[in-house]
Amino acid sequence: MILQSEDNPAGSKNPSIRSLRTILDGLAVGIEHPAEVFGYLRRNPGLAPIVVYACTLTKGEFGGNSTITLDIYQDLDGDDRYLTIYVRQERYDDDIIARMDRVCERYEPALTGLTGWLLLTTDYKAPHPVPTS
Repeated sequence: MILQSEDNPAGSKNPSIRSLRTILDGLAVGIEHPAEVFGYLRRNPGLAPIVVYACTLTKGEFGGNSTITLDIYQDLDGDDRYLTIYVRQERYDDDIIARMDRVCERYEPALTGLTGWLLLTTDYKAPHPVPTS
């Protein structure tokens, strides 16, 4: 999946970006800051299929009682930025961390040798609706 579109930085006319958006919409994964998320994916080739895989695994693990959102995490102590999948629940399960760890164990090996990173975490905030596309 190539996510480059020099003439359209938001990527809305790029078929690969449209395809990725369609897949994430189908999984009911919200995208908090689309321009930043897709910009990160363009700067880090190879991550897009792993994002789809990780979001599919996350949706399978947490199902309908969670909101799943893709966003950029900015490290407040440095310049690090990471693509991040957030899991949010109305009432947080006691085993949420163990469940996220199981998902990470399945997709993180695919990140080896790639630029960029994909985190799966929660911020323990209440779910809120995020537009898909």
